[in-house]
Amino acid sequence: MKIIIKPLTGKEFELEVNPECDVEHLKQLIEKKCNMPGAQHQRLVHLGKTLSDGSSLSTYKVTEGSKIHLFTKKIDDGPKRSGLDIALFNALKSHLSKEDIDKVVTEFNKELQTAFTNYSLDDIERLAVNLLR
Repeated sequence: MKIIIKPLTGKEFELEVNPECDVEHLKQLIEKKCNMPGAQHQRLVHLGKTLSDGSSLSTYKVTEGSKIHLFTKKIDDGPKRSGLDIALFNALKSHLSKEDIDKVVTEFNKELQTAFTNYSLDDIERLAVNLLR
């Protein structure tokens, strides 16, 4: 049977599938057809219900011409870096490997946190005044 896949962005397209096809296999077909993120990053919705990987399409009453909406889950790029982390990375990148830079930045942040924890409000005010002159 032919079903219609409607991505959140982009044009809808048809796929030929078996009614007993499972959702995980459908996600793999979508990945191959339109270069979408891997199956673990896709969410398929039919008639308001999210399709579960272990179930077949017939479980959700998907029939010839049914429209399935495709949403992609945000891919986690890892922890976000602060401006200070980026500045440290850029300063060290020509001298150290990425792994070593990550270790240095982590230790630097620990030391910085410890230092600020020990500062009084007066110390922080003095720093701010000196930096703003």
